Amino acid sequence: MSFEFLELLAFSFATIIGYIAWIIIIVGLAVSIFDLIVLLFNKKKTLHADLNQIRIKLGLWLLLGLEFLIAKDVILTIFDPSTNDLVNLALIIIIRVLLSYFLHRELKDIKLHKE
Repeated sequence: MSFEFLELLAFSFATIIGYIAWIIIIVGLAVSIFDLIVLLFNKKKTLHADLNQIRIKLGLWLLLGLEFLIAKDVILTIFDPSTNDLVNLALIIIIRVLLSYFLHRELKDIKLHKE
C-alpha cells in the first residue's frame, strides 16, 4: 500500500468520524429540545429537577461528540504534521479537554445536588 492511499484512507475515516460527532451532537440537542417541550407541557411540579435531568443528558451527548471531534483532529494531524497544524491541534485539544472537564464537573455537581 502506498502512503497516498493510507493518507486518503485516514482522511476518509477522519471525515466519517467528524460527521458521526456532529450527528451525536445534533441528536443530543434534538432529544433535549424534545424533552424540554414535553416538560413545558407537563403538569408536574418537579420542573427544576427535570430541567437538571435534561441538562445532564445534553451534557453527556456533548461530551461524547467532543471526544469524537478530538479523535478526528488527531487522525488528521498524524498525516499532515506541520508545525502550524501541531500547534493548532494542541490548542484545539486543550480547549476541548477544558470544555469536557468543566462540563463533566458541572454534570457531577448537578447529580450531587439531585441526591
